[in-house]
Amino acid sequence: MDKVLDITTLSFTSVLLCLIFGVTLIVYSLKHPRFNGIAIIGCGFLFSSAGFFLLGFLNIVDASIAVISANTLLLFGLVMICEGLIFFNQIENKIGKYVAILLLLFMLPSFIYHSYVEESLKGKIVTISICYVIECLRCSYILFTKRNKTIILTTYILPTAFLLFAIFFAYRIMFTLNEQALTDFAEAGTVHAFTFITIQAMVLITSLSVFWITSNMLEKELLDLSRIDPLTSVFNRRALDDLAGVEMTRSIRKGHQLSILMCDIDHFKRVNDDYGHQVGDTTLVDFSHILKSNVRKHDIVSRYGGEEFLIMLPETNAVQAGIIAEKLRVKIEAHRVTIDLHEPLAITASFGVACYENGMENWEQISQNSDEALYRAKSKGRNCVVQHGS
Repeated sequence: MDKVLDITTLSFTSVLLCLIFGVTLIVYSLKHPRFNGIAIIGCGFLFSSAGFFLLGFLNIVDASIAVISANTLLLFGLVMICEGLIFFNQIENKIGKYVAILLLLFMLPSFIYHSYVEESLKGKIVTISICYVIECLRCSYILFTKRNKTIILTTYILPTAFLLFAIFFAYRIMFTLNEQALTDFAEAGTVHAFTFITIQAMVLITSLSVFWITSNMLEKELLDLSRIDPLTSVFNRRALDDLAGVEMTRSIRKGHQLSILMCDIDHFKRVNDDYGHQVGDTTLVDFSHILKSNVRKHDIVSRYGGEEFLIMLPETNAVQAGIIAEKLRVKIEAHRVTIDLHEPLAITASFGVACYENGMENWEQISQNSDEALYRAKSKGRNCVVQHGS
């Protein structure tokens, strides 16, 4: 076991591991620059790699210089890893930049004293372990209390891992204080050798978490792109087919009301003809924003085609849907579309309202009824709300 956990060997395996993942994360950050913090984590691994490299030469160069330099690099690397993780998770951390300075101000005088005044390898181990406990606990606390609850890795796994790292280094402090005097770190026992394995685990868990989180975020964005209309940022027809089917099934199963509003911009062709398609696009964006910002979060707003939009209102009866449609109509009528070098453009919209009726088997039947009501609203002169069957 001692041969397997030889500290010199573990130093060089740690060098290799930190170097590989450090370079990988930096390259990955260049490919995905919008993910903040990844490059900082990668640089932290590179600092750690340099620290482990120096530890591998304890018996070749001046031991005191190597130990002080190596542990300074390792501590700075740990702080960068933690700061990178906090930054990556978009957590505000105003005091983070001072942490490395404070820990180094604590570590360096102690290391110098235990190297040149009163030689004590145990004193150095306890000092650096205290720094590791503080930094790991700080990182764990921040990730736990200010976590992104939508990502399970930042909610539980990462902060739990850093809490366990802190517990190990706390155990190392107690173990070191109670063991016999140490004279050669390269010949230290299993607990100290496990320090290298713990840091290697930190590198692996941190790196894999970053790759997992970013891949999930990219996958979600791709899914959103396939479901969101790029101009208006509301759902497209593809998403509507999926979401409306789910809501229809839920309404039938639970006996809830379900209403659909069909609406479009009155005389939209004139807007394009008179002002151009760019103004037409701006009008559609403004229109969709009014719809989306004046309904509930669980209501479904989608672009049905051209200037026509569909709003699905779960747990809403025909009367309530009519009130919502009228509120939207008034909001749209009061709105003005900003046009360069022209007077603001006033627009209006017509609405058709329909509700789920017994015997209906799919949401398309409701939308067809609301479409018929919309057609009647157009026939009545536009800028009005018409209920199906009224």
